[in-house]
Amino acid sequence: MYIKGLKRANAGKTVHRAEPMRPQILAKMREKIRQHPSLVTWRTTWAAHMEFVLMLCFDDLKRLTTKELNFEENNTGKFIRLKLIGTKFSVGY
Repeated sequence: MYIKGLKRANAGKTVHRAEPMRPQILAKMREKIRQHPSLVTWRTTWAAHMEFVLMLCFDDLKRLTTKELNFEENNTGKFIRLKLIGTKFSVGY
């Protein structure tokens, strides 16, 4: 009944679809960090980049702990290896 009531209440309202993530939006997020650095902005930008590049859902990132992050280095530079557990992929990146 609650869902039916919500549908009735929102019947005449237009639906605004979310804009898909694009590299231009990620660039704007990086620029915002440079202008106004904060932990919240950095964390949000990092999450958006990880979701975009690895095609993850928010829930996949939410489940990450420090056990699944390995900070490594090779001849090309430093990188982070993620081990995604309990996701639709269940593989390490």
